[in-house]
Amino acid sequence: MTAEELLTAGELASRLRVRPETIRRWSAAGLIPRLVISPKAIRYDWQAVQVVLAERAAAERQEVIRG
Repeated sequence: MTAEELLTAGELASRLRVRPETIRRWSAAGLIPRLVISPKAIRYDWQAVQVVLAERAAAERQEVIRG
């Protein structure tokens, strides 16, 4: 993992087209992985977040199919 792959909540929110508050809420709920550098410095690995969100989307599609 390089420094370029670590994003702030604002940067990740921009890529996912959501508000930074949404990223913080998802992070606090354990829905996306985060790297806590210090209490005020939290970063997100873009690739890891993409994997988690893709897995959740696939699981939700399976639930819809199963009905």
